[in-house]
Amino acid sequence: MWTKAQQAAIDIKKGSILVSAAAGSGKTAVLVERIIKKITDNDNPVDVDSLLVMTFTRAAAASMKEKIYNALLKEMEKHETNTVEFKRLKEQSVLLASAKIMTTDSFCLSIIRENIDKIDIDPAFCVADESEISLLKADTMDELLESEYEAANKDFMELSDAFANSKGDKSIVEFIEKLYRFAVSKPWPLEWLDSLNESDDKWQEYIYNQIMKSVDSVLQDIDEMIDICNEEEGPASYLDNVLEERSSICGIKKSADIFELSKKLNLVSFDKLKAAKGGDKDLRERAKAIRDKYKDNISKLAQDYDFDKDRVLLEEQSEKAKIRAVVDLTKKYILLFNEKKREKNLVDFSDIEHLALGILVDENKNPTKVAEAYKKEFSEIYIDEYQDSNYLQEAIVTAIEKNNVFMVGDVKQSIYGFRQASPKLFMEKYKTFKSFEGMDDEDAKKVVLSKNFRSRKNVLDGANVLFKKIMKEDIGGIEYDDDAALYLGASFEVGDKEYVSELMLTDVGSIEDDTSAIELEARAIAKRIKELKKELKVDGGRDLKYSDIVILVRASIGESIAKVLNDENIPAYAENNKGYFQTFEVRKILAILAAIDNPYSDVDLTAFLNSEIVGMTDLELANIVSDYRKKQNIEKSKKIRMMDAIIFEENEGSIEEITKKKIRKALEFLDEYGKKSTYMNIQALLQDIYNKTDFLNIIAAMPGGQVRRANLMLLISKAGTFGNSGYSGLYNFIRYIAKLKDFDNDFGEASIFLKMMIL
Repeated sequence: MWTKAQQAAIDIKKGSILVSAAAGSGKTAVLVERIIKKITDNDNPVDVDSLLVMTFTRAAAASMKEKIYNALLKEMEKHETNTVEFKRLKEQSVLLASAKIMTTDSFCLSIIRENIDKIDIDPAFCVADESEISLLKADTMDELLESEYEAANKDFMELSDAFANSKGDKSIVEFIEKLYRFAVSKPWPLEWLDSLNESDDKWQEYIYNQIMKSVDSVLQDIDEMIDICNEEEGPASYLDNVLEERSSICGIKKSADIFELSKKLNLVSFDKLKAAKGGDKDLRERAKAIRDKYKDNISKLAQDYDFDKDRVLLEEQSEKAKIRAVVDLTKKYILLFNEKKREKNLVDFSDIEHLALGILVDENKNPTKVAEAYKKEFSEIYIDEYQDSNYLQEAIVTAIEKNNVFMVGDVKQSIYGFRQASPKLFMEKYKTFKSFEGMDDEDAKKVVLSKNFRSRKNVLDGANVLFKKIMKEDIGGIEYDDDAALYLGASFEVGDKEYVSELMLTDVGSIEDDTSAIELEARAIAKRIKELKKELKVDGGRDLKYSDIVILVRASIGESIAKVLNDENIPAYAENNKGYFQTFEVRKILAILAAIDNPYSDVDLTAFLNSEIVGMTDLELANIVSDYRKKQNIEKSKKIRMMDAIIFEENEGSIEEITKKKIRKALEFLDEYGKKSTYMNIQALLQDIYNKTDFLNIIAAMPGGQVRRANLMLLISKAGTFGNSGYSGLYNFIRYIAKLKDFDNDFGEASIFLKMMIL
């Protein structure tokens, strides 16, 4: 049933284990089987609640528990109910409910709850949601920068002069936020930030390594050209030139630093190729194309990295002040942000992990008594999706492990770099752990699960061909060699149909009009779908339906692709977790709230007047403005306030009486809810508006009314979250929503039914 590698992952008893599990390789089944074998071991059985299993999501944790429970039930079926084995398995099924099978965050939270007396935090703390944290971050940043501008520190002012502009200090804010995200993913953020000021030549080392990678790529191209020249019909006369060029470029790799590299790059020359007589014309053209490519690459490197040592060192000294300023600002931001969270008795997910680490290690970074207790408690520690761990999470595990960690992951599937996950942790172990074969000692071991039991051979072959071409250690975290490749593990029923994987490429370089690359790609997809609809028969001969097709896309481009497909009369719908703030009903109610808070906000007031609550038409609005300008002798070029216009028109204007009634209704509404907003919380205010104006039913009567109504009710729920954050008042709620938009914290549209979709 199990492959050799799978069986090894299940059976190994000594030392920590890294399982590099390719897609579809049965890693979850292996992990569950290992746990069951640990529980039922005749010589040294362990209790399920002595295991720590950390997953990446709550859904994965719940699924893991369910699979372990089902596996225990299967084992119980093998024994009579009165046997010792049955009773033990039944006991384990009960203990499973309290077993620590959870996300890393949940485990850290349990450490804090169980050891709350070890840290300086109110036991009644709350875990803030992303929306609250976004607003608090914005407040912290505003306060920090305001104080820095007042202090006018020299380093800060130099940074401001360099990066602030007429649009504000957005670049500085982005620097701080990015550095903050990296810092809090480290075990000791302030210490890590201090180290940045000490690493003087790191940038030179980085550039040196980048140039070397490019030079290695050029050498690969040269070797490919040499192979072509050596073919039977190849252009052998090119070899002298190419070998000389290879020798010259190999000399670049002996450079001691970026300055020597720069000089040598500029010394490389390319003589005219000797004429090639006879031979294969296609081979000649291929060789020339490869040479043109690496000539251009060397020329570009020489141009991009033309370093003058004196000038570079002078610039380096100038830039150090800016680096110091950004690092210092980030440290202050961390401290001020922490202070604001403590004032509101809030913690975020980063805090949870740092607080847990603070309980597990002392000021000298040695394990505490609490950590030693956890070491004794856990017979084995399991980490799922290890490729998405970061250095902070690694420090937590290191504090409680005793060479008993079972790590499962696949660096090729690492997708959380933007959250500061560090696949390097996986790769360091992948390179240093020894293969399991022939080992039965305490040393750390590596098991590679490369057989895929999910996909047909054509899918695997297609993936292998593609990724062997493009995935390198510096692009994807691993060299896609034979060890990293996918191999067929499952047997599929052999039929008459031949399955083929296709790779469709679009030439975005040929775009001449305003068409975007995404549109071009979508058109290619549409064309292929239409071809398949004509050509393909499925399920015994029926025509292909649109619902038989799925298109997997990044969330950010789904709607763009769906639009093009719709234009091509292909029914498609892109569902994602964005778009809430763009819905008609949410934009309308937010404009109404903004008009209540500030009636002199022209855009919001106009949207309110045009809403279903007041019911003014576009023509009525235009007549109000026109009549007001005429009566007050205001030139068209001069801006007017809509609030001034409607107040004037109600009393002195010559517009129709029906419009005046609508103005009175609007002013009464603004007056009533302006007063209510001073003493009502936002939840109650929204509910009152919905009830008094029948706004919910009006919106529900529109097309897609059920979803629209649900969207409006979701806003009430979010208003409750806002109220719990420590903020209050209509002004702050409007600002809160604005910050959510700025931070791209969309809620996604409310979902009340399943949709048939292609995307």
